[in-house]
Amino acid sequence: MQVFVAPVAGRLADRVQPGHVASVGMGLSAAALLGFSMLCETTPIAVILALLVLLGVGLGLFSSPNTTAIMGCVEKQFFGSASAMVAMMRSLGMMLSMGAVLVVFAVIMGSTTVTPAIFPEFLTSVRLIFLAFAVLSGFGVILSLRRNSC
Repeated sequence: MQVFVAPVAGRLADRVQPGHVASVGMGLSAAALLGFSMLCETTPIAVILALLVLLGVGLGLFSSPNTTAIMGCVEKQFFGSASAMVAMMRSLGMMLSMGAVLVVFAVIMGSTTVTPAIFPEFLTSVRLIFLAFAVLSGFGVILSLRRNSC
């Protein structure tokens, strides 16, 4: 979904305030993450697919406009540095989020192999992780709506 939505979001960000488009995208992503935090053993596959689509649309609406908003606040002579910072922050975010996932898994499940016997602990870990990231994303939406310009 992100592949299909991102180009459209980029063009939309050229017409309207890119920060608003990025905020909508982050809000959709936060909603999807909140939905994932409510998963249970009986959650239908259709619900999981719908949440994945919502997450993809949210990420697609966020990526391009976010970069456009950042680059629009930088003088041309600093475009290279700003682009590198955006890429570094994305990589750092992915790395830190994976670290957080591993910490939650280690604390709740310990150093055991995931087997059917430990599925309840695994599901608790997954719910907690998604809830934490949904809250962080929601906080990001609030901050971005309070300050949507350079």
